Amino acid sequence: MKYRTLGRSGLRVSCLGLGTRGTFGDGISDEVLTAAYDSGVTLFDVTEASGRAEMLLGEVLRSKGWRRSSYVITTRVFLGGQADWSLSRKQVLEGLQGSLQRLQLDYVDVIFAGPRPGPAHTEELVRVMSDVIDRGLALYWGTGGGRAR
Repeated sequence: MKYRTLGRSGLRVSCLGLGTRGTFGDGISDEVLTAAYDSGVTLFDVTEASGRAEMLLGEVLRSKGWRRSSYVITTRVFLGGQADWSLSRKQVLEGLQGSLQRLQLDYVDVIFAGPRPGPAHTEELVRVMSDVIDRGLALYWGTGGGRAR
């Protein structure tokens, strides 16, 4: 497996990652996750919108007893348990806390916020993401779901 540094972060990830949303229907199997990990995949991506996949991934990771430092978990927050797509402080914090509970983890490596907020919400998003990192709930953050320009 080849590995790369994620952006300018210094975080090393496998070039191939395993995403759970839409890939495994309601979840991820122990066999698939183990095969990926044994093949060198260290990047596992989930989203708060697929809570069942988060629960199953958390259960498999916990049962394997793999060192937390041996894999990278990324998640996307955009609902916060609400139907409002505003990415407010409340929704980011509630969405991430729900993800951490379902994953049975103390932190995620990368949290993505998406879709991108409008210009009025950018300052609030930067503040809450800085707070998330300061609290140790995530190590890095980014945005996603916007169009490339």
